[in-house]
Amino acid sequence: MAFYPPPTPPTPSPVVYKNFSLSKAKPLVLSGSTVDQDVYNLYVATYNLGLTPKSPNILPFVRFGASRSLQTIRDTLLAGDGQCPPEVMSKVLHDHLHYLEQCLDVYDNKRLKAPEKEKPIAGVETSTLLENPNELSDYLDLDKDESIHLVDSFKAEHKQWAELDNEQLKCDIIMHYFDERLSILQIVCQLFRLCSNEESIYYDVAKEIVERFRWDSFADRIYQQLKSHLTRGIPATFKTLDPQIWTIQSLREQNGCLEILFLIYFTDRPCSPKRIFEFLKHFSQTKFGLDQPTQFVFDNNMANELLIHLNHLAQIFMITILREPDFNISALIEAPKETRLLQSPSTIMEINELALDMNEDLSHGIFFLSWSSYLQHLQQLFEELEVPEAYGDVESILTDSSLTHGNKALASNAFAYILELFKGPCLQPDNANFSGYTASIRDLFISILEAFDPWLLPIRSYEMFVEAFAELHRMGDGYSTLFWLEYQHKSRSSLLLETVRSRFPQQFRPFMQLMTALSSEEESTLNTFYYLQSMNTCTTSFPSDPQSISPEENGQVQALKPIELFGKDFNEKPFVIPPGAIGDLGSKPDGSQIIRWQFEYSAWHLFAAMLESFSQSTIRTFPDDFLLSRDTKISMIFDILNFMKASLKNNISIPVYLEAHLKSLGSFDCLNILYKVLLYISNVIPAPIDMIGACLECFSVFVRDHPHDTYYYFSSTKLISREPTFEQPLHRFHSDGHLQYLLMNFECAAGRYPVTIAFMNFIIEIISKAHQFPIEDNQDLEKMQTDILNYCISYIASSIFMFHDKWRYVNIEDRYLITAKALEIFNRVIIRSPYPTEIPKFNDPILDPGHNSIGTIQKALTSRFLYDGGLHQIVPLLSIIERGKELIKSYERIGSFRIMEEVKRTLELALVFISRLLKIRKISNDSVSLLEHTLMEKTGGGNENQGYIYIIASYIKTSWNIEVPTVATEILTLLMIAAVELNPQLPPLWGYFGNKSEAKDLEKIFINCLKSKGAILLQRAILNFLALSADSHAGLFVADDEALTISIDLKGKGKANETTKSPATETSSNNTKKTAQTDSSTSNTFTKSEHSDSIVRIVLDMVKDWESIQKSTPILLLGALSFLNSIWKNGLFYNALWSQLRKDGKFWASLSGILFSNLKIPLEKWSGFSPAADRFVSNINDSVQQAYFHISIKAYIFTIISQEINLSFQALTEEKDPGKTKNSIEALPSIGLQIILANIKDNNRLSLWLENFTQIDYDPEVDKRCLEITDVIPTFRIEELRVLNWHEDFDITRKYGDDYLYDIAVTYKLSSAMGVEEGHLHDILTRLCQSSHNWSRTDAQVVLFRSWKEFLEVSCDQLGNIFWDSKTNKEIKWDTMERLTELIAYEKRVGLVIRTIRNDMASLLLSLLEHSPVANQHDGNIRYVQLVINLFKAITNDVDSVEESIRGKIKPAFHRPLLHSLLFCLHGIVNSTKGSLPKNSNVFWEFRDTCHRLLSRISTILNTYDLKKLDEEDVFIMIAMLERLIHPNCIPDNKTWVPIIEHCNIIPMLLNIFVNSVSLPRKDRPKYAEANINMFLLLAKYSLSASKLEFHGIISVFLNHSLSSTLRDGLLRPEISSDQHEIWCFMLAVVTRMLSTIGHNEKFLRSVVGFINFYGKQIQKALTCEAPITMGLLEEVERTTMLFYQLSLHIKPDGTIDLTEAAPYYENCLKLLSKVNHLFTHPKTASKIIVPWSREEKQLAEQSFTKEIYTAIENIDASSDEKEMNLFLQRAQQKLFSIARNILATCVVLTQAEDILANSSIATLDPLLTFDSSSKSGEKIPATIQTLLELAGYGFTLLKLWKECITLKESADLASWRVIWKKTPIFLETIFVLIVTQLVLATNIATDDSAIQDIMLQAADVKRHLTRVADIIKELKDKQGNATPAGTELKSLDIVLRGLDRFMSAQLPNGRMLIG
Repeated sequence: MAFYPPPTPPTPSPVVYKNFSLSKAKPLVLSGSTVDQDVYNLYVATYNLGLTPKSPNILPFVRFGASRSLQTIRDTLLAGDGQCPPEVMSKVLHDHLHYLEQCLDVYDNKRLKAPEKEKPIAGVETSTLLENPNELSDYLDLDKDESIHLVDSFKAEHKQWAELDNEQLKCDIIMHYFDERLSILQIVCQLFRLCSNEESIYYDVAKEIVERFRWDSFADRIYQQLKSHLTRGIPATFKTLDPQIWTIQSLREQNGCLEILFLIYFTDRPCSPKRIFEFLKHFSQTKFGLDQPTQFVFDNNMANELLIHLNHLAQIFMITILREPDFNISALIEAPKETRLLQSPSTIMEINELALDMNEDLSHGIFFLSWSSYLQHLQQLFEELEVPEAYGDVESILTDSSLTHGNKALASNAFAYILELFKGPCLQPDNANFSGYTASIRDLFISILEAFDPWLLPIRSYEMFVEAFAELHRMGDGYSTLFWLEYQHKSRSSLLLETVRSRFPQQFRPFMQLMTALSSEEESTLNTFYYLQSMNTCTTSFPSDPQSISPEENGQVQALKPIELFGKDFNEKPFVIPPGAIGDLGSKPDGSQIIRWQFEYSAWHLFAAMLESFSQSTIRTFPDDFLLSRDTKISMIFDILNFMKASLKNNISIPVYLEAHLKSLGSFDCLNILYKVLLYISNVIPAPIDMIGACLECFSVFVRDHPHDTYYYFSSTKLISREPTFEQPLHRFHSDGHLQYLLMNFECAAGRYPVTIAFMNFIIEIISKAHQFPIEDNQDLEKMQTDILNYCISYIASSIFMFHDKWRYVNIEDRYLITAKALEIFNRVIIRSPYPTEIPKFNDPILDPGHNSIGTIQKALTSRFLYDGGLHQIVPLLSIIERGKELIKSYERIGSFRIMEEVKRTLELALVFISRLLKIRKISNDSVSLLEHTLMEKTGGGNENQGYIYIIASYIKTSWNIEVPTVATEILTLLMIAAVELNPQLPPLWGYFGNKSEAKDLEKIFINCLKSKGAILLQRAILNFLALSADSHAGLFVADDEALTISIDLKGKGKANETTKSPATETSSNNTKKTAQTDSSTSNTFTKSEHSDSIVRIVLDMVKDWESIQKSTPILLLGALSFLNSIWKNGLFYNALWSQLRKDGKFWASLSGILFSNLKIPLEKWSGFSPAADRFVSNINDSVQQAYFHISIKAYIFTIISQEINLSFQALTEEKDPGKTKNSIEALPSIGLQIILANIKDNNRLSLWLENFTQIDYDPEVDKRCLEITDVIPTFRIEELRVLNWHEDFDITRKYGDDYLYDIAVTYKLSSAMGVEEGHLHDILTRLCQSSHNWSRTDAQVVLFRSWKEFLEVSCDQLGNIFWDSKTNKEIKWDTMERLTELIAYEKRVGLVIRTIRNDMASLLLSLLEHSPVANQHDGNIRYVQLVINLFKAITNDVDSVEESIRGKIKPAFHRPLLHSLLFCLHGIVNSTKGSLPKNSNVFWEFRDTCHRLLSRISTILNTYDLKKLDEEDVFIMIAMLERLIHPNCIPDNKTWVPIIEHCNIIPMLLNIFVNSVSLPRKDRPKYAEANINMFLLLAKYSLSASKLEFHGIISVFLNHSLSSTLRDGLLRPEISSDQHEIWCFMLAVVTRMLSTIGHNEKFLRSVVGFINFYGKQIQKALTCEAPITMGLLEEVERTTMLFYQLSLHIKPDGTIDLTEAAPYYENCLKLLSKVNHLFTHPKTASKIIVPWSREEKQLAEQSFTKEIYTAIENIDASSDEKEMNLFLQRAQQKLFSIARNILATCVVLTQAEDILANSSIATLDPLLTFDSSSKSGEKIPATIQTLLELAGYGFTLLKLWKECITLKESADLASWRVIWKKTPIFLETIFVLIVTQLVLATNIATDDSAIQDIMLQAADVKRHLTRVADIIKELKDKQGNATPAGTELKSLDIVLRGLDRFMSAQLPNGRMLIG
């Protein structure tokens, strides 16, 4: 029969016994790995596997069992993952060859058995079993020598055996012994399987071992061991202990032996005839294993299941050894020969005789069937040739015997027994020998079909045969595809198809069963579809209306009119036999007539008509046994639905083809028909849940092509609530809807859940459709889809997932299937998976859900499990984690491998779902969730000592796949992050990994994983976890046990120092210190064996082998460096480890190699994509990853070096060792780092890196091209293809290359699902891929730049300018800064990344500026000026507006470091002591222009925008910049800058800021208020700007603000908690400054007087200076006295103001001067009334002067009170000194001292202020001349103290004294001027001689003071010289004193003299 299109050849290999693969598993191939043959490396590899020999120096190794069990070998062989290299495995297997050859005889031969003792076994003490091998030998009836090895292996496997009680220890010993026995058999079985799998890494090893077996003797040995179980009975020990234990073990061993025999003879090695007879004889006696010793106990399911397994395996084995490769003539010619049964006629006769004697027991039926077909084949052979003489007897019995055995087979119901095989444990897909078993069964079926005509089989046997044949093709690998290939060649299997077709639809079920089975694979399903399209036979019963047919010749009839095929059963829309059709008459066994019609029709048409008619049925009740009945209306519909389910789901093209086909036949709508059927059967009682499930499965397929109709029909079925809406909360518990009704009332009652499973499959289809981009925008469809998903996912979460483990299950596998389906749905909601047939993988990235409906549902689902659902929602999830490993072990032990695999799948999905939940929580940056809290419960998981974290950690030991350990490690990493977030102060997860021994075991697992090859993602996940653990001080695996003891190689040349002691190791548990000494004979190796495989050692090896790792797996090198970076980041915590690593020369040499390696790796030319596995990969993906990982790796080196520099200098600072100099490279303890830094400095590395690392090759055009995709395909939502990463460093799915930004694989699938044309598809993939490459390059370069930036900042901070002192370029630092400003200024690209880069560059510039004391350099100004010019260009760059960045309209903001840098440069120019730029230079004029423009730009910004909407820091910087820009060094002419600020209303803005700031408390006041104050002071400095301040009403502002009322009442006092007093002092300073500049302005002078009078009470209160006196009050008094001094300059009798307006204030000033004098002369009194308030003042009050200063004071006056002073009072004296100076200066003006000294006529003088000439003085009276003399005495004392301290070393105390000493000369100068002039005035008013005499006496006293001061000045000048800071003042004082001396000796204008 021809097919269209023709089927392609089948994918599986032909059934050739020699090469047929017995193992379905595809082990990991260790590609490109080689293992060193060196003895030491071989030992290490063995040790890693856990197979430690007794001594590393003894080879060959001692037996494996000496320290590890045979179970380890078995598990390693089964895993086949390459963790044990083939060379090591070969050595291990050869060492155990004796075990493998002898199998169970190793334990059963008693050649060394201890003498038997007559004592009750029950009395044996368990402890002696492990201590005395004789006791164990006697207890287990075991060879004594083997008992020793058993004890060793038991202790190795059970490290805590000593903690077990006696009974538990006894049970564990027995189970270990049993497992050891079984392990031998399982190892041999696995070796045979590996021999047929050439892809396995152990293929050559297994083949070589198996070929060593002596086949005949080995097979005989195994056979004898099989038989021995039936004869030896139960050992005495187990009779007493528990016979059932031995029963189970015996059955397991029998199965193992029989499995080995099967594997031996399944290959091309035929079983000898004699042995076949022996096997048959054995099986006939035991009923194929069913008859076991009577002592055996079968009280539990496990024993019965093992017995069934043994029976089925025996049947299959018998079939296998009876098969003949070929019945040919040559075999008969060579006979008799004992190699094949066909060549041994005598054995054929013996077997036949034995078969004739066998009864018709059910267990014998399959053998009868097989033997009957064998004889029939032989008979057919004899019919074709002359029978050889030797076969005469055989020929004579063939016909009868064949018929006899065939009848016995039918009588024993052989076909029913075959069906039982398919239900049994052998023929399950998870069985390791499944392929071999099914191949044997298929051979039997082919043999039956070749020997017999299926047409002749009895109807029941025929039906069972067809059912068994169909079952084989349903479950066999490639058999259904192979069937159609053989069908084309008219093989015997086609005969069965023709038979079932010829009886269809009269015999409906056999045909449907076969069609369903042949639709089990994609290709065969398509062939089945085409086959059913063109049927040509149709068998029916004889029509009820004889008139509808007419008889023809040869027993044929013709249809005269349309005949309904099924009569009344399907008459609603009947399928008819057309008129004219010819049919052959026949009869059934019961005599009823049938007609086999010959006409062309489509079976699909027939099925559609039957479903359509069925849906219109009015029957509402089905019989309870409708599924058991055959060929009834209901059963036929059920068969159709099952067939359609298989066809529609196994080939995605079938729904489309079927729709087109049905529409071509008439008005059939397949989806509508299925909807009607579903609607009908959903309302039948009792609910046919199997039919509903099958119909729903068919229904779900149409979601892909008809989503709108499918959603509408589904909503109309009432399976869910009538109108599900999106507004329904996802956490709502659902109780409505027909699904809940069916589940609770029918499925749970039946223990089967077809509807629930089908429903979840349907939801998977909807989710997959929802993940696809729509072809066109359809909001109705999206809303309907959203509503259904919202309801259904909520229903699954609340009604299914939460309670399914409490349901009843007929098949326990359904429980785990439902769990897995629910978890799959949850995982699909989170990730984008557009194809329902593709199971989500653990490393599928999380994509941006966007703003579509599925994104909203994703958020609700994750929130439900993380927060909203509560514990009852996450308990099922945690239960899976908690019980997973236990369930897997249990099902593995009982042989339920299929359930075990389902549990594994469920466990993996649960772990993946948890990891994705935690990742989404991290991506969303939400708070730590309830799920994380629960997982971190230390007593969770049902164990008070081992919580969920410990359980999750235990899954890292998983060996069945690599995904589970990887995901488990990722979860630990995520939980570690959550723990740090919860409490950063505590070590996270400390103590969660069991006790120290258990944590150490986990560490060993990590070590083994890190040393294995191939598991890259797992290794990176482990490195991430370890890095985070080290970073967070968790104390895991990097604590005391990880301390290194290394022979230090300082130079990295492989030569260790003689002996080096490791620094103290700080142990986190007990803080004890340990030291270890290194063996100097080993270079850079761990001397302790327990540390030879430490984690740090492995990481260091990775780094030292960086060149090869960077080429092969750079992601691992990146992880290793991340781990080391964490160590350095916390170097002080891991002091011992860090101290050792920093001295490892080879390590630093490796870092140096990476650092100085070539940065640019050439990329291949883009040429497109090529398929790789299940995805597309660009041709340059690998080179892109290589290049950009290289960049990131280099970045980590910079980071580690930065950490080392920081830590080193931190340690130096703490040591305070004067011998170690900071800011010196030689001070670094790491010689390797010194070499690196020297290389950087002296080889022009900085210049090279400046060019390379600042080059960021971001191309914004690439992103633009991606966005243009939506112009072509509007519904293509590119943002939803963006990959989301939960962490930049620890997300293992984050990698450079094709999928860095967008998921190319998902894009390809989505585009294909949308039907995008191939050209557009390639263009889309190219654009997205190039964008990912663009961002890969950009991000890697940015990471490198930032690390380099950190390195420069740290080096600059710690090493200072020494770091920049290069031999090749002395100006490299300035070159770097100028280059940065140029890059920023001339950048023309736009976008987020460019702003980020500009911000980072500006930040680096600012950091370098802060560490650049360039003002002391010759060309400092020029350098600063050039930076200012470039920075101004940067902020005026057209790419991004700085104004928009300041306003927050651009993200990220980039302006602040630019403005900071500008401010810093301007500050440097303003404070520069060097000369200005040459005025005729171009740079000078460009700088001036830049300053003008910058001032205008900044002023405009401040004027344009509301300051409240700007960042306070930005406003502060801009106001500070204004302050620098109006400095003369920037803009010298205030006529230039004043108009600019006036135009931009800067002064009104400043005044407004002041008013608003005063009204706020300090904590709420904007930061820029401080800069605002400084700006006022600066503006008051210049007359033009001060005039503008006056014009804008600054005095009015100062009089009207929130403090005005308080000040007016004189109530403001200094307070620590408030700065209002400081604001008042600031106002005084501003007014004073303005008086000095525009005091000539009469209007302003009047306003100042008004200011003083307005706040008169506050001013008068300050001048009284009442106790307690604080520093704040002294500050106010100082400001006030300064104000009055400036005011005094403008008080004139004929001026704007006169003394009468200010007289009270000046009088108080004189009183204040007296008080200050009293405080000067009475320090004890001062210490009582001047009190410290602030913390700093109190600290100063507790600090006394140094001993040297005290000695100096005593030298002056031993009784002086100055000894009682402290640093605080000394500070107060400074303030008092300034106050006195201000008052004295004011008095000089008001007393007209200048005019008096100028010898003006005294009579004409009218001084505004005079001093009383009396000798009285006191603190409560105004100052007198005597007061002035006392002040002069105080000044003289200060000069004497100065002289005493002139030789002292510099100190903080001395510096504070010098502040006063510098002011003392002027102080004395003012005093003496006042005294002399006041004495002159006194002479003018004296009226008698006595008064004149008193004045002259006072003058003489003044003369003495002048002389003393002059002498001390001379001494000071002689000791210090004029070049001192106060030298000028001393010289001035000396001149004044001499002048006064002459003045006093001269005649006054009134004719009198002061000195006679």
